[in-house]
Amino acid sequence: MLGARVACTDGECGRLHSLVVDPAHPRVTHLVVEPDLRIGLGRLVPVDLVASAEDEVELTCDLAAFNSLPRAESTEVVPDLSAGYIFLHSTALPRTEVHEVLPEGEAGLQTATRVVATDGQIGAVGGLLTAGDDHRVSSVFVSEARFPWGHKTVSLPVSTVEAFDSDEVRLNLATAEVERLAVGAKS
Repeated sequence: MLGARVACTDGECGRLHSLVVDPAHPRVTHLVVEPDLRIGLGRLVPVDLVASAEDEVELTCDLAAFNSLPRAESTEVVPDLSAGYIFLHSTALPRTEVHEVLPEGEAGLQTATRVVATDGQIGAVGGLLTAGDDHRVSSVFVSEARFPWGHKTVSLPVSTVEAFDSDEVRLNLATAEVERLAVGAKS
């Protein structure tokens, strides 16, 4: 699940920030692990380094190897031109922008990634369930807050996914069909 603690063989290295998916063959290829309180320093961890992923994700590498993995984010300082309109005689103040750096053609899914049914948004990605040595996606966990009976996390089979994109996951189901699947789901 996104937000889970991640540990190396010799200590904790952060939290699971996002999952990188190859949309052509729905499978997880990388994890983005971000050290606590260090936004913009996420590392791109190949899924082959995952030893187990129950309540906590355990990696097969140590902290030194983790810190040498490629960065999953780039940081850029740019002028904030909107500040000049507020203070007419001031110079533009700098602001920091963080951008994902992912393998070509792959999508990064994080907790803010929208899940959209054929008739509108139903929630956000909560995590993925994978199966087999090739880490194929078998289910998508959707954190759903639209139901009148409260917040639910619904597990949808990957066959209900039309497309994985970095900004949204599109389903081939209508909201009512998702609600039927959610009946009996645990809060």
